[in-house]
Amino acid sequence: MRARDLAPQRKPKRSSRGHTKYPRGLSSALVKIVLDTTILVRASEHSQGLGRELLLLIIGRDHRLLIWNEMLHELARVLRYPAIAAYYDS
Repeated sequence: MRARDLAPQRKPKRSSRGHTKYPRGLSSALVKIVLDTTILVRASEHSQGLGRELLLLIIGRDHRLLIWNEMLHELARVLRYPAIAAYYDS
């Protein structure tokens, strides 16, 4: 018999969404974060998904969300796509 067979087996921690590798939430230390335009679109005020949850966690914990002009222009362009505009205007 091997020593590892005798060691007690630990169950991995699960977050509330069931993921075992990463804990739920963000670090309590100040973190600078860059989000992709796709995530920013999904984090709009009309959504309730993970993108929105992530954005609210960033803002609620006083982390720094880094955004530059090019990203804002791309976000404005993407939000004007007919399919996206129709989805969020409803």
